[in-house]
Amino acid sequence: MRGGPFAPLATLRYDATAREVEAFLRQVLLEHAPAVHARVDPARFAIARPLDTGHVAITPAARRAYMTLPNGRPLVALGDAHVVMDPLTGQGANKASHAAWTLGEAILDGGPYDDAFCQSVEQRMCEHALPVSDACNARLQPPPVHVQQPFGAAARRQAIADVYGYGFNHPDRYWKILSDENRTTMLIRLLDQDRPAPVVDAIRACLGQSEGT
Repeated sequence: MRGGPFAPLATLRYDATAREVEAFLRQVLLEHAPAVHARVDPARFAIARPLDTGHVAITPAARRAYMTLPNGRPLVALGDAHVVMDPLTGQGANKASHAAWTLGEAILDGGPYDDAFCQSVEQRMCEHALPVSDACNARLQPPPVHVQQPFGAAARRQAIADVYGYGFNHPDRYWKILSDENRTTMLIRLLDQDRPAPVVDAIRACLGQSEGT
């Protein structure tokens, strides 16, 4: 994130300032992951190979998911060709796999493979991809107060901490809760008690029965 603790890496180049980069990374570990820092041997800490470094700037974007080729055949975009996501949450490959599965099911359902088919596939892909992208983009910004609350509650309730893990398997449902203050409050109420509701039941209650598990 611009201005965050890793911002200096945008200008440091390992091939020119190797020792400076290594010292900076060790300091980041010391401040943000002290348990990992304690395992680092400064004499051996270094990039393994010159090609193991890279500088990339990701601009999140959502594009139309289909077009018609000059020969009249439809072309459907998957993965980053459709929705570009920051790798922060590690959901890019999952999102692309979900889109491929969605397209495959639509193809198996049969044609005609025309604009209406492409529009339907795009809508189904976006129902999953856009909330996942929104959840990722939200993590690039300071969280609003109502999103900070479950993070604090997770420190005292394992059930609430489990929701964070659930969010990596179902990021679309996770975001539908945390993007809404009322749903977030309801989730905490259901889980922040001595005998909390099962996590999946709490998720279903917050989203409505139609969301499934």
